[in-house]
Amino acid sequence: MDQTPPFYVDADNRGEARQAVEYLISTGRHRIATITGALDMHVGVSRYLGYREAMALAGLADNRVAHGDFSEASGVSAMGSLLDSYPDLDAVFVASDAMAAGALTELRSRGLAVPEDVAVVGFNDIVTAQHTQPALTTVRQPNEALGREMTRMLVRLINGDEPTSRILPTELIIRDSA
Repeated sequence: MDQTPPFYVDADNRGEARQAVEYLISTGRHRIATITGALDMHVGVSRYLGYREAMALAGLADNRVAHGDFSEASGVSAMGSLLDSYPDLDAVFVASDAMAAGALTELRSRGLAVPEDVAVVGFNDIVTAQHTQPALTTVRQPNEALGREMTRMLVRLINGDEPTSRILPTELIIRDSA
């Protein structure tokens, strides 16, 4: 049975993940890894596909991949696995800020400087992103706009109208980690 909702509101997870990786490439990074979110979730898959698209468009290898579950602990573990397998990586796109905070912890524990040795970009722009060391470059989601659009959809449904699906733009917030 198809479980796709007949309508939805979402952020442009795939497009902004691609833009975040393209930003890393524009800064001279070419050995870019990713820490995915849970791949049984739409956002995890979308952000991973955005990473792969950017790497393919740039003609770069997209095999530096570790999987997380959106938690800080999984970011620590995944970053450790990536560094063990790819000690020459120079950047990492991380599918959530919580995992990115974990990745920063692991990079620091190994004596690597961010962004000098490894640039890091997260996703969500949670409050913590401004307070990590260094402050996290990340993708800001339009949370208030998402809520407003969902409310509009609900009102349309209540009024007997057919809602329209929407994908809302996100914004890359440049801070000190990349």
